[in-house]
Amino acid sequence: MATSGDLSRVVAKNFNLPEVTVANCYRALREAGLVPKAGRGPRSAAPVTSETAAKLLIALCGSRYEKEPAPKVLESFDGLVSHWAEFRDDTMHEYAECDPIFRLPGYSLPCLEALGPRHSFLDGLTAVIETAARGEFPFKSVRELRIPNRVTIGVEIVAAPVRSATIEIMIGGVGLGGFVSANVSYRHIDDEQRDREELLAFMVNADLSITRRFRAPTIIDLGEMLGGERAERRKSSVEHALNQIDAIVSAADAKTKNLLETGSEHEKQVFRLELKAMMDSLDRLQKGLDDG
Repeated sequence: MATSGDLSRVVAKNFNLPEVTVANCYRALREAGLVPKAGRGPRSAAPVTSETAAKLLIALCGSRYEKEPAPKVLESFDGLVSHWAEFRDDTMHEYAECDPIFRLPGYSLPCLEALGPRHSFLDGLTAVIETAARGEFPFKSVRELRIPNRVTIGVEIVAAPVRSATIEIMIGGVGLGGFVSANVSYRHIDDEQRDREELLAFMVNADLSITRRFRAPTIIDLGEMLGGERAERRKSSVEHALNQIDAIVSAADAKTKNLLETGSEHEKQVFRLELKAMMDSLDRLQKGLDDG
């Protein structure tokens, strides 16, 4: 199971930050109740999810000064919602003011497709990480370098002068048979209610700009961390289900032989009912395996 320590190491490596800096940020979020807390004992670590990872990334990248409390940073991004999107492909350049969602025709990306037109930045970033964890992005690496030549992901977080964010996803590229891209921008609800000219004047006059960006390598590593954990759980579940199936089949086989040799009609009738219950159990186990 992936732990907060694993998460801190992955983020620290990709951001070139001291691991203790990332761990302290996570600890602050945990103490504020913004990420799951572990129970007691060596095997009770809180599970790390795509949402947990997204919260840590926002808290790290959204600060305006070095020691701004991580919970305060994360909460300041709570109101960010998608308000504008740009879609492109080889032949089209479209703007969609009223439908700011991820539109990537030709690719099945259920987590991104499930996002509504007014989804939060946290939900958007969580969906990107979850898509990577499920292995749904068509990543292809160049040789042994960790450079995706099929999917480009860019996340931009603006801490000042006005908190905002952008997520851009492009699949394909030059020489790869065309491309599609979606660029979704996020703005705070309160900013949407302000007069646009007033907001623009404030941003122009503000003399401090803080913007941080990260790209596909971070998303890839987070996805592999979370996806690897799920693969282990899946393997364990499959092995357990197969053992149960073997036990059911063996029991049915042994009882069938015994009844054929010595069983009465009543015992055979009872066994038919038991056999039906066994078959129902097998069907449920098979469905569980098919559903993953």
